[in-house]
Amino acid sequence: MEKYKQIAIEAIEEKKELIEHVADEIWAHPELSLQEFRSCQLYCDVLAKEGFRVEKGTCGIGTAFTAAYGSGRPVIGILAEYDALSGLSQKAFSAVKQPRDTGDTESDCGHGCGHNLLGAGAMAAAIGVKKFLEEWGSEGTVILFGCPGEEGGAAKAFFARDGLWKTIDAALTWHPDDANEVAVGTTNACIQVQYTFHGLASHASAAPEYGRSALDAVELMNIGVQFLREHMSDRARVHYAITDAGGRSPNVVQSEATVLYMVRSDKVAEAVKLQERVDRIAEGAALMTETSYDRKFIDGLAETVPNHTLEKLLYRNFEALGVPHYTIEETAFADELIETYPSGDLAPGLGSAVNEEYARKAQEMRAAGSLNDFLLPLYEGDCFRPGSTDVGDVSWLTPTAQIHVAAWPNGCPGHSWQSTASAGSSIGRKAAVHAGKVLAATVVDLFLDGQLLKEAKKEYNHINRKSDINLKSELKKSEENYNFEIKKLKENWEKEKLKIKEKYNNIKENDRNNYKIKIDSLEKNYKNEIQNETQLIEEKIKHFSELVKINQILYNTYNKYKENYYYNKNIINLLLNYYEKGNNIINDILNNNEFIEAKNQKNYDNNIKNDEN
Repeated sequence: MEKYKQIAIEAIEEKKELIEHVADEIWAHPELSLQEFRSCQLYCDVLAKEGFRVEKGTCGIGTAFTAAYGSGRPVIGILAEYDALSGLSQKAFSAVKQPRDTGDTESDCGHGCGHNLLGAGAMAAAIGVKKFLEEWGSEGTVILFGCPGEEGGAAKAFFARDGLWKTIDAALTWHPDDANEVAVGTTNACIQVQYTFHGLASHASAAPEYGRSALDAVELMNIGVQFLREHMSDRARVHYAITDAGGRSPNVVQSEATVLYMVRSDKVAEAVKLQERVDRIAEGAALMTETSYDRKFIDGLAETVPNHTLEKLLYRNFEALGVPHYTIEETAFADELIETYPSGDLAPGLGSAVNEEYARKAQEMRAAGSLNDFLLPLYEGDCFRPGSTDVGDVSWLTPTAQIHVAAWPNGCPGHSWQSTASAGSSIGRKAAVHAGKVLAATVVDLFLDGQLLKEAKKEYNHINRKSDINLKSELKKSEENYNFEIKKLKENWEKEKLKIKEKYNNIKENDRNNYKIKIDSLEKNYKNEIQNETQLIEEKIKHFSELVKINQILYNTYNKYKENYYYNKNIINLLLNYYEKGNNIINDILNNNEFIEAKNQKNYDNNIKNDEN
């Protein structure tokens, strides 16, 4: 067995320059999640040249790939990552914060999580295992999975969705860190959601009353989440980044603003519940600001499932191979860099965070050195890491384990300019090559000793059965709760129906009464108006009749005395004059529409004709 391991390790040593070149190239050209086109192409070109069967666009993701060698089972997967982080541009091997000199506006991102090393180290392991398979001549397949978007996009979760991890027998990977150890325990599950608020733009001074600020909604949402922190689990985490503040002009009410949230908890179910609470805060912020919002799910990661069988196997190989050794220059750089952050004296290792005795031993091993040039003991107690990784989605579908190799000084914060500077240094390159050797040696063990793989699968199946039992129990509880809630809803609905019906009948009766009252009132008013109008018309007709009679008297008097010269002619002419004026008035009245209507209505035609005659 050791002979075959040596074949793999020597193959990696022979390709050391190529491995370091790939790590440096990807560090020098950092690309954000799901935009790693250059990095992906570099891997595909190198691996094809090395004799792997390379396929791009795995599961429909443009920057994903697989590189396979061998045939038949077992099939062992090695996981590579290569995405960078925004805002972490930094010169390599520099203990001073200095952005890289790109000579153009390439980007401000950098490899603050060391994924340039992670991918190169995984590739190194695949190259070593390929050489072993060539020499061994038996069945077995190694696949290097190019997994983009670990920092945001979670390609491994999409691979899980498409059932890719179920096709392999085990998966191994590694991650740059400040310590040499086997990564044990579990991590947080994680959900990323983007909220884009929509308001109304307006002049912030001249017409603020017409504006509805989307940025106000984002800020109020963030404030709401701050108050949520007091009422969530100690293991839960919530982070956010305002990715679009709505513009740079303060005198414009921001009509759009976007915030990206990351919600973590130690179980997927808990993360989902916490995410629902964050969603309700977003709703509240929109209500308070009279804005609307769009919710976009970005990705979700499961917590990791440990596999102690694989962890012990990794540890045995790590112990046999030792750790990287550093030059005077590398140690001097680490000594300078450790002074730039406050956590340089922390006890190294995952176990130190949860076990005081383990932390004491780790500090003794460190002996105040800046670089942890030793292998930490395998921690076998319960361990929890509050960070997240899409390796968790792999671990739910196949036995999975990983190691950490020191790539930066003790206590160096990840996702920092200091870790970026180290990832581009010879310290980081040594970590990548060494990680490749440990992983390759472990894969050789799995190929040569079928019992190891059986034990790893047995443990995996046991954990999954427990998870299935717990899941079925949770589902049963959920179903019982659901049925209870449905029953309650039905009962409440029947009560509500009765209330609504009663209310409707009351309204209907009231409406009928109100309608009758209104009709009676209208009828009464109408009759009064008709009566008043009738009286008025009768008065007018009465006055007209009197006028006609008077005028007739004037006419008769005039005719009676007009030939009698005994009477004064002026009086007779005056009688005639009054008669003519009266006649004109009568004709005017007769031609008046109002009178005509009245005449028709009361049938006064005959009376008026008689009077005229």
